[in-house]
Amino acid sequence: MKINKGETYGAFVRRVRTAAKLTQAEFGMRLGFSTQTISNWERGANVPLWSQKIVDEFAKKLK
Repeated sequence: MKINKGETYGAFVRRVRTAAKLTQAEFGMRLGFSTQTISNWERGANVPLWSQKIVDEFAKKLK
């Protein structure tokens, strides 16, 4: 699963999470982050570059 052209990173995080059928809390637990952090990422607030690598790796496993 890759980010679509024109898709925000927050929308990509949400798409990855929902494709895995996980709540924000469950997704956060799998990645080692709080529910609030996942919410922030999905809303586009405070998305550090290193977080993108973590979500990208998770997304690759969904293929």
